[in-house]
Amino acid sequence: MQDRPRPASPLLWVLTIISLLLNLAIIAVLVVVIVVGRQMAGDVADQLEAFGNQTINYKFRVNQTVPIHTMVPFDHTVVVPFQQAVPI
Repeated sequence: MQDRPRPASPLLWVLTIISLLLNLAIIAVLVVVIVVGRQMAGDVADQLEAFGNQTINYKFRVNQTVPIHTMVPFDHTVVVPFQQAVPI
């Protein structure tokens, strides 16, 4: 005589369905987290790029004498076109 397997109890079916639903909920939450994370990463990248293109202007006063000693070599030739008869 062969022994027939016992049918699963209704409690096991309920636990299996609850487990399946919980797994689906966890997967859905992870997908939402990934989508939101990608969007936030794109926003942060845009803000960093905008920040990198900014300039900082600051004016300050120097309340002491700053000596500057330098020599500037100046060698420049100027050609003046002049065509006129000069009586001597």
